[in-house]
Amino acid sequence: MTITTAAEAAEYLFTVRPIKRKPGLERMRHFLELLGSPEKGGRFVHVAGTNGKGSVAAYLASILRASGYHTGLYISPHLKRVNERISIDGEEISDNDLVRLTNRVRSAAEEMEEPPSVFELLTALAFLYFREKGCDIAVLEVGLGGIRDCTNVIDPPEVAVITPIGLDHCAILGDTLPEIAANKAGIIKAGGRVAVYPCGEETDRVFRERAREVGAELRFAELNKVRLLSAGPEGVLADLGEIRGIHLPLAGAYQAKNAMLALLAVDFLRQQGWNIPEEAVRRGLESVRWPGRFEVLCRRPTVIVDGAHNPHGFAATAESLRRYFPGKKLILIMGIMEDKDYRGVLDLALPLASRILTVSPPSERALASEKLSALIRAEGVWSECVDTPLEAMRTAFRLAGEDGVICAFGSLYLVSDFREAAMLLQKERTEASSGGNMPEG
Repeated sequence: MTITTAAEAAEYLFTVRPIKRKPGLERMRHFLELLGSPEKGGRFVHVAGTNGKGSVAAYLASILRASGYHTGLYISPHLKRVNERISIDGEEISDNDLVRLTNRVRSAAEEMEEPPSVFELLTALAFLYFREKGCDIAVLEVGLGGIRDCTNVIDPPEVAVITPIGLDHCAILGDTLPEIAANKAGIIKAGGRVAVYPCGEETDRVFRERAREVGAELRFAELNKVRLLSAGPEGVLADLGEIRGIHLPLAGAYQAKNAMLALLAVDFLRQQGWNIPEEAVRRGLESVRWPGRFEVLCRRPTVIVDGAHNPHGFAATAESLRRYFPGKKLILIMGIMEDKDYRGVLDLALPLASRILTVSPPSERALASEKLSALIRAEGVWSECVDTPLEAMRTAFRLAGEDGVICAFGSLYLVSDFREAAMLLQKERTEASSGGNMPEG
C-alpha cells in the first residue's frame, strides 16, 4: 500500500524491525546501491562527538548558507516532526517530499533480505533528497559513534569534525574515553582533514594516532583564543581568534568554544577552495538557531529548556546556570532515560535546585519519574513526580513566581513538550494580565 501522508511516512520510518543485525556498513551500502548510490559524488562535512554535534553542525550549515551555498543539514533526533532532521538552506523537507521519498526507500528496503534500521532509512532518504535538490554541500551529524554509523558510508568528506567527547552510550561504544574516542575517530578517512575539539591527552592521542595511520591532516581547535566578553540568557558575546565582538544567539556559555571549532572547520573548507568570506562567517554565526539547547523561552519567570541528558552535557548546562544566575536556587524539571548515567546528572543538578519535578519520557527506556523523585528526596531535596510535561511546567510556574528560574532538561524526547508547555503558560499569563488591566464598562 502506498504511503500518502507525512504521518504514515513517520509511522513507517520509525517502525521497529526486530532482527539480529550484522555489524558494519555492508547492509547500508547495499541499500544505497538499490537506490542508485545517492551519496556518491556528494560533498559533505561530517560531524561526530558526544555533545555539541548539533550546534556545531548548525553553525557550519548557517555559515555555508550565508556564503551562498545550497546547503543541506541532516541531524538527529527531531524534537517534534521527523521533517526537522532533513533541511536545505534552513527549510525542512516538505511533507510531499517526505512522503514521496519514503515510498522510494520502502520499495528498496523490501528487496533486502535483512531490512534496514530506522536510522539507515532516514539517512538514505536524506542522501536522496540532497542529491535530488542539487545541494552544493551537506552537513551530516553522526547518529551514534562513528566507525559503524551509517552516515560513515560517504567518501572522505571535505572536513570531518569531532566535538567534545564524554561517556555516553557506553554499552555500545565502550566504557572508557579512549574507547569512545576510537569509535568516533572512525570518521577520519585516508587523505582527509579533521577538526577536533581538544578534550585531554588520553582522547587527543587517539585522534592523532588515527590521523597518522590513514594520512589525514588533523588540527585541534585553539580554544585558548576564545575570549568571552559577556554571556547571558540572551546569548554570548565573544572574541573568536581574529573575529572580534561576535554575538552568538545560542545562550550556553560553552557555545563560544563550539563556534571556535566550527571556525577551524571553515579554515579547512577554505583550503579546499570553498569561498567563505569573513562577513558570511559573522552573519552565519549570528543568525544560527538551534531549538531546545539551553533555549530561553520566556521571562517572568525565566524558563530554559535544555536537551542535556548525560553528565558531560549537563556539566556545561550547569556551568551556564551558575554563571547566569549566581547564588540562585532553581526550579528544575527532569526526565531522563534509565540507560543514561542519571546519577551522574543528579550529582550536578542537586546543588543547583530548590525543588525538582520529575516526569517520565515517552519511551520504554524511560526512568520512572517515581523512582527518580525518590532518589532526589533521599538526597534531601524536595521533589515531586508529575504525570505530564504540561503539569510539571504549570507546577514550576506556580513555585517560581515571576522572579524565579525554571530549567527543564533531560531527554530530547521531552524537549518539544517542555517548549510547548512553557509557551502555552506564558501566553495564558499574558492574556490574564491584559484582561485584568482592561478598563471596566
